[in-house]
Amino acid sequence: MLVNLGRLDNLDEIAALCAGRPVLAIRTAEHVGARLRGLREWPDPAILTGTVARLAERGDLAGGLFAVALVRHGASFGWKAPWRDLLIGLRRHPDADVREEAYAIDMS
Repeated sequence: MLVNLGRLDNLDEIAALCAGRPVLAIRTAEHVGARLRGLREWPDPAILTGTVARLAERGDLAGGLFAVALVRHGASFGWKAPWRDLLIGLRRHPDADVREEAYAIDMS
């Protein structure tokens, strides 16, 4: 429900609530991706990439999965920088599950 409250500007708070709860983190990350696709007006790309970077820097599963859910939309921008760089960074994330999800994204 918290994902629906904001324009994805509350994801740090939500990631903190998912700490130590991997199933909740996975389900919420799926909802984050759906929420972004469902927005009538997309967030400014600079704000969105900043959100991805901030979530990835958390180093935890929830933040990393939320970042992956958002970075998938880099394809809409042709994988131009900074999208490509954010995805490559997620492929080096400390959490193996986040790395695996990031590697599953095709940049071609």
